[in-house]
Amino acid sequence: MTSTNTLVRSSEVLDQLPVGTEVQDADGDSGTKTADGFTVAGWRTPLDAGWFTYPVTVLNPTPATATLVADLSSSLNLHTVLEAVRGLVDKAAEMYERQDAAIEALSSQPGLNTAKIERLEARYDREAARMLDDFLAALEALLDHGSGP
Repeated sequence: MTSTNTLVRSSEVLDQLPVGTEVQDADGDSGTKTADGFTVAGWRTPLDAGWFTYPVTVLNPTPATATLVADLSSSLNLHTVLEAVRGLVDKAAEMYERQDAAIEALSSQPGLNTAKIERLEARYDREAARMLDDFLAALEALLDHGSGP
């Protein structure tokens, strides 16, 4: 019996395996992925991925399953990238809300000073440009990190 060289170290990765995939955990317990979880000898109902003792080895993988395990186990995967992007987007949204509130407060003051608002908007444009640069740098760092040495 052969196994992948990539060990599964989390239930999140194990949950993503295709139906029919056979696995064996660190305690020697084996299971087969089903639509409802994993069938394991001695258990009547399917078990969830959290039941296994990690790391778990995928047994007799197809090439596609071996690639999937490697991709999902990588520190750079779609989930990681989306989480980082969402964090940066949330930061940008907070910045824009703060800026809008400041401009609104200035606009509501008697004796409106349009020059001051224009300077404030120009400063905010520079902050937005810096944030975009930070975003692109973070994305590049993620991609460079994932490409390996």
